[in-house]
Amino acid sequence: MRLTKETRRFFPDNVPLPYLFPTSEGQVLAEWSLKPWSPSMEIDLAAKRGEWHALNHDTDEEVTKNLDLTNVNDWNWMAEQIRIMGGEV
Repeated sequence: MRLTKETRRFFPDNVPLPYLFPTSEGQVLAEWSLKPWSPSMEIDLAAKRGEWHALNHDTDEEVTKNLDLTNVNDWNWMAEQIRIMGGEV
């Protein structure tokens, strides 16, 4: 899986892109800065799956979801979450 190719293919242009970091387990961590939210996703490139986690630091509300990164509906769900957490909806 080419992460940048899939991101360009499925991620809307008007949604902020994450910061990407390699993990010690050989995966990729994606993080967004959307105060008061701290959304992140640990990405398993081989399995094409992501573990979404978001925490609202003001309310302690958490959102978690396992995502199939080959499924456009999961990309759309993630983009919508980022819009909501960024105050765009």
